[in-house]
Amino acid sequence: MKFSEFIYNNSKKSETLFNLWGSMLRGIHGVGLETAKVIVNIWKTPIQFFEAINLLKRDKIVAKSVNLLGCSLSYFNGENDLQELKNVLNMAGYEVFACPGAGSTVEEIRTMTRAELNIVLHEELGLDLARQLEKDYDMPYLSAGIPYGIDGTIKWLNRINEALTTDLSHLISFADKTRYMLNSRINDIKSTWGDLWFENAVVSASSSTAVFLAEALRSE
Repeated sequence: MKFSEFIYNNSKKSETLFNLWGSMLRGIHGVGLETAKVIVNIWKTPIQFFEAINLLKRDKIVAKSVNLLGCSLSYFNGENDLQELKNVLNMAGYEVFACPGAGSTVEEIRTMTRAELNIVLHEELGLDLARQLEKDYDMPYLSAGIPYGIDGTIKWLNRINEALTTDLSHLISFADKTRYMLNSRINDIKSTWGDLWFENAVVSASSSTAVFLAEALRSE
């Protein structure tokens, strides 16, 4: 069952999706805003929504499995960024269970309690939920932020690796090859257009995105 179908079947219980989760906006697609004006009175928080769909008990934990919390397909390039993060995590040997609010089905969300670690991407969207899941289901979480750039991605993976150990050697080797390829292309551009340097840059984005994007601009 898709999230939109769940909302449709429970439309009498709710008032608005936005107070449940800003990032679940995509879940109302095809249902309509009036039907989606559902959830504020009964399900005022994400954890109440999860209780309503009967999260599984945490009696089984799958090694090297993670959930991505605080995802938003409504953020700029959100869907592509999320898919790229899933690809990187899979390459590193992790299994991604659920990304609530970003395309996961109700069935996937129900089983998310069996993941070994919750990774918070956007704190403004996922930190409260991670804390609540830790309290109610004893699920550890890591506030890792969003990786930008090659060095930023390796740094991000190393933080996760401290919590869930895996072999990153092949991924680091791939990153080194990618860095060499990008530097070669940048040098080709410089030979035509000159040095690509800007003294100042302005980043306009959500708080979590802006912090990590600014860090990438400064370091890379």
